[in-house]
Amino acid sequence: MHRRPVGLNAVTRRARAWHRSCLARQLLTDYFPDQRPGPVDRRWWHLLHRVVSLVEGQGWFEIDWDVLNLAWAVWEEDRAEEGRQLALWLQYVPVRLHGFSPGDSLFEYPPMELMRALFAPDVTAVSSEVLVQAELWDNLAGWRPADRGRVWARLNDIEADPGLYPEPARWLPELVRWACGRTGNFLLDHFSRHNGLWLHWRDVPEIRVAYRRAKPAIDQLQRLMTWYEADPARLATLAHCLIEGVNHDHLDW
Repeated sequence: MHRRPVGLNAVTRRARAWHRSCLARQLLTDYFPDQRPGPVDRRWWHLLHRVVSLVEGQGWFEIDWDVLNLAWAVWEEDRAEEGRQLALWLQYVPVRLHGFSPGDSLFEYPPMELMRALFAPDVTAVSSEVLVQAELWDNLAGWRPADRGRVWARLNDIEADPGLYPEPARWLPELVRWACGRTGNFLLDHFSRHNGLWLHWRDVPEIRVAYRRAKPAIDQLQRLMTWYEADPARLATLAHCLIEGVNHDHLDW
């Protein structure tokens, strides 16, 4: 009986696949012990997909499908990559981070860009779209720390006695802190893993708590964006409320 020799590379690949399968099965066992791997879960990437789908389906937190799909695309384009990027998510949680980068991600949300422009001390540029829609034009050129302190004080007044304000206005302090990355909630303050936030699967309990606390603000931002997109001129209304501290009843999202 003749046996073909097994190369070292083949042994390494099999050992790696076995190790990854063990990690994926352990995730399922740790977090969803009532679930059993099915026939389709024989490969570790199928099982990883099942685990993250269960996480999102149970409402624990949102999954960053962009990073998972990108890792899969890299593997598809370069088989020699052997799924190394995708396998990272057997150790780290592909949780979606809801913070805003100073670049493109902030520009996708003009109301949040406006809030950051008014309240954050490190803003160097504001898009012309926001300046025009908010009817500010060159007004921000003379925006001083004293002005910023004045509008922060108004937000503190809202938090001190929220019953005096309509429900959307009560969310302005938290939305402003979110725009400035100052909520104290890592899901709202971080915008990418390149700025130092890599969460392990052992951090899942903390992530669930953070998401539970962040979810109301996330829902409010969706309502704010729907209100703004229905009429972009409403950005001027929001700017007037923030700067002058009046007409809060016009914020009817």
